[in-house]
Amino acid sequence: MTLVQSLPITVLMIILETVVGGTLILLFTDFEGRASSGFLATSGLIFAAGAGLAYLLKFGYGRSADNLGPLIAVLTGLLVVYALFLMLKVRVAARIVGIGSLVPGTIVLVRSAMLQPSFAAGSDLVSLALATLVLGTAMTALLLGHWYLVTPLLSAQSLRRVTEILMVGLALQIVLVVGSFFPFAGVDVARRAALLLSTYSFVFWFRVIVGLAFPIFLAALTWRSCRVRAMQTATGLLYVVVGCVLAGETAACALLALTTVSL
Repeated sequence: MTLVQSLPITVLMIILETVVGGTLILLFTDFEGRASSGFLATSGLIFAAGAGLAYLLKFGYGRSADNLGPLIAVLTGLLVVYALFLMLKVRVAARIVGIGSLVPGTIVLVRSAMLQPSFAAGSDLVSLALATLVLGTAMTALLLGHWYLVTPLLSAQSLRRVTEILMVGLALQIVLVVGSFFPFAGVDVARRAALLLSTYSFVFWFRVIVGLAFPIFLAALTWRSCRVRAMQTATGLLYVVVGCVLAGETAACALLALTTVSL
């Protein structure tokens, strides 16, 4: 699959990874008990809108659109119901629906990854899980950061916890990148190194520096800002984090199309 051919699936994957990962972290903040129903409902609607956008763009899946479209529609509907239950303050029902929405979301993501001609169950699924975690956490952190402007007395610990999850996810992605240069399952390491460090070195280093190293540094500054309750500073930093993470995941998808290596 060429870079141009992979672009529609890349866009859909990034949208759905953000939606599914964001819903997962939203549920985490819900169970933690410090976030307000208003924040959860608003964020749920935003993720529902993201899922709805993916449904409108499902033609990017080509012949697989008819199979994946209903699952994306179910994901969208469940997220809308999740947000509505939160608005009605039916917290238990909302949590059940939110957890249920992760099922079609996960199925869609796995099937989307399997559309890649070079799909390898092990490394590609690990990369998919980490990308979903990082994109979803970064977006949820940004939404939560904005909520402090609405509710200044909200505990800063919620954003600290989400930022910690983000840093862990980015660190695991760095481990995945380093691990790609070690031999396993008969992989030709020399060829892989030549592709990543020579032929496609710009894309590789863009992925590492802009998509991983810089965001984890900014996430650490965000965590520090939360410690001193500089919430506007934290939110400003998170804008840059989200931009870098999105750019980095796009570069990772480009590398997968060009080299069949999951980063």
